[in-house]
Amino acid sequence: MNPPDPDPVHAMHDLSRGRTMVVKQRSHGKVGDSWPSWSSTTYSVEFIPECAPGATVTLSGLTERDVQPD
Repeated sequence: MNPPDPDPVHAMHDLSRGRTMVVKQRSHGKVGDSWPSWSSTTYSVEFIPECAPGATVTLSGLTERDVQPD
């Protein structure tokens, strides 16, 4: 996966910070930034939580296992 910014993506599984789930599987977001490295690329993605319209959650360090293009 190598989506150009800010391509839409969706979560491949529930995403959490620590023990708190913050994004549900299949939630949609937009890539904010990407950081390629020798082994993989990590992404920063801004999600809009279904339970809080108007709010956004940005998660960094996501990989192809976490998000895929829509």
